[in-house]
Amino acid sequence: MSEILQELLTKYAIDQTFRLLGLEVETMLLVYIYVIAASLSLIYVILSYVIGSVTEIVGLDDDGTFPAVAIALGIFSACGGLSLFFMGASPRGSMLFGLIGGIIAFTLVIYSIRWLAANTANAVFNESALTGLTGTCYMSIGPGKPGQVSVKIGGAGEVLKAWSEIEISEGDKVVVVDTRNAREVEVAPVGAGVKE
Repeated sequence: MSEILQELLTKYAIDQTFRLLGLEVETMLLVYIYVIAASLSLIYVILSYVIGSVTEIVGLDDDGTFPAVAIALGIFSACGGLSLFFMGASPRGSMLFGLIGGIIAFTLVIYSIRWLAANTANAVFNESALTGLTGTCYMSIGPGKPGQVSVKIGGAGEVLKAWSEIEISEGDKVVVVDTRNAREVEVAPVGAGVKE
């Protein structure tokens, strides 16, 4: 495996570039690890932004572990890479900085996500009181594709998971026509035969 890596490094002149920077082969491999970790983190973040909760789409019940791992990978690569290049840390020292940063980030994110989930779950609404409320589509909704709507409940804005049998674009005004539970609602566009 290392022969293949060395051949690729030599073929694309990456080897010479790293040698000019004063980096050894062990350090170059570490740089690739940091780049791969950062790339995986970035891919997860982009997918989450573009298509919503990745774990929900693939049908996994997520307690916050996946986003915490993605963020921890990004922090691992940032801490490790910065300590390697700017602090002059050895490869082992760089890995240690990266691991410490990743573990701290993972811990903070997982507990933050779980705390938010617990406190959001404690905000219990009377399901029948949701029917008839109007709001704004926060994340587009379509048949079989849940989205999110923002509605005012008791003066506070709440974002609820929303379902609809027709396409509703982000920013459209909606009315809650039914509830699935206190955090999930059926909506329709305002003016689609439903009173506002």
